[in-house]
Parts: sequence; structure tokens; C-alpha cells
Amino acid sequence: MTSVLQARSTIDRPGVAVITAGYRQHDAHLDQIGGLARSAVTPDLHVIISMGDRDLTRGRVPLHHDRWETIVRAMPPGPQRARRVLARDAGARVAVEAGAELLVFLDADALPSLHFVEQYAEALAQPSGRGPRVLCGGLVDPGPRPEAGYQWSRLDQMVAEDLAAGGVAAGQVVPEPQVERLRAASFGITATDLEAIGGMLGPELSTSEHDLDFASRLREAGGSLARLMGVTALRRPRNLADVTPVELDTLAKAANRFEERWDTRLSVVPVLVAAERAGLLRRDKDNLWVRTAAAA
Repeated sequence: MTSVLQARSTIDRPGVAVITAGYRQHDAHLDQIGGLARSAVTPDLHVIISMGDRDLTRGRVPLHHDRWETIVRAMPPGPQRARRVLARDAGARVAVEAGAELLVFLDADALPSLHFVEQYAEALAQPSGRGPRVLCGGLVDPGPRPEAGYQWSRLDQMVAEDLAAGGVAAGQVVPEPQVERLRAASFGITATDLEAIGGMLGPELSTSEHDLDFASRLREAGGSLARLMGVTALRRPRNLADVTPVELDTLAKAANRFEERWDTRLSVVPVLVAAERAGLLRRDKDNLWVRTAAAA
């Protein structure tokens, strides 16, 4: 059977899929699509997985674009705390079935910069040597969304400034020896390498440490992690009214694990600061992040 991407005869290179998942983040999806549309190179496929959002699966949100194929699917049933990794797994399966060979995962509230897709596609298409490889991109905070929308030229300038500050070139691949530093908000992998790792899902879905589990399986498969420079995405501030108590618990636990692992305090992460100011998260007597009673 001819796949979705095989049917597009203009593709003469490995098919690139951008995979995202969301729940009640409609404005974020539209901003992300706007960012992809202005990209120097657009994806061949955009896979959007609904994490229980009926408006997405019923086509009530205009998610399609004429510059690429779009597939919207519902997340399969599973534990609530595992819904994000289940969504990523579903998105990867859909993308591979459609013919994509290069997979780029991007959180719904992350806006792609001008060369985001281009740099990921070029780097992933290059042989990585021995073992599977994951490429991660960075995130920067552009501040609150202006009423008239984001000024994309300003966001591109922020990316250029980020590269200049680090003294690195766009497209440069920088090995990261500590695979535990993998952050799944923005990363890329080939379909072949993902299969070698065993897919997105680990053996235990009841845990909330899915990024760490994926990193551990990457290491066990003889794989490596690297930073891809120039694929910075811009974190779109999320309306805290749409954040569920389970997501707040997950955020608090992730922040506590990070602080314990790296012996540092998280005090400038935008979502933590916003949640603390809104009275949804606080530090307890042991200086650990916890959800407040007001966020129940």
C-alpha cells in the first residue's frame, strides 16, 4: 500500500515528520503551525495527537496546511501520568506508517524557529556512527504572547543571539555525554534508530520519569545524545487555567528530581515562576515543589 508521503512524488529525500501532542492548547497549535509555515524548509508531515481533546479529533480546530500533510489522531487509552509518552509513541507510529524516516518531536507550546526543520532534517540524514542517536534542541522564553501575535523576526533574532552567546554555528552537533540530560520538549531521531531503542514506550508506564527511562534505554542500546545547535524553539507561555492538577504534580516532581540530580535550584523556569505566582505551586517545609490546595 502506498504511504501518505510516497504519494507525494515531489519528495526526493527522507520524509520529515514533526510530531506534537496537546490538550486544550488550540492557540498554541495554531501558533506552531504558523511557525512551521514560515520555515525555510517545511516538514513533509505534521502529526498531531490529541490527549483527550475532542475538539482536535473532531476537526473543530483548523490544523491543516496546504504546504504539508497533516494527520490528527486520538491518543490510545492508558495511565493518566503516561499520556504524554503514549501520545509520542502514537505519533511516531503514525508518522512511520505514513512513510516518514526522520522524526522530530516538539511540544505543542514550542514555536519552531526559521531553520528548525531544515537543521533537524540535515543533521538526522547524516550517518551518526555506531548505535542510535538522539539530537536535542534548546528552548528559550520569548515572553508573553502579544495581542497581535509573535513578531517572528524578533524570535529569529533571539535564536541568533543564543548561538552567538554560545560561540557555536547553526547545525553544529555537540555530543552530550550525560544522556540523562535528554529533554523531550524538542528532539529528533530517525525511525530506524527509534526502532533500535525499542520505541518510545518503556516496560513501566506507571512511572512519571519517561524522559529518564527513554534516555536509559538509549544508553543500553549503545546510543548517544547530542545537542543540535540552531534548532532553538521558543516556549510559548501557557494559560495556567488550562493546566490540570495532574500536570502540576508532574511539573513539581520533575522540578524536584532535576534539583536533586544536579544539586541546583530551579528559580527562573518560566512555568514554575508563573505557577508559583498564581498560587498553584509552592515549596514545602523541605524546600520541595508541591501543588497547593488551591490547584486541586
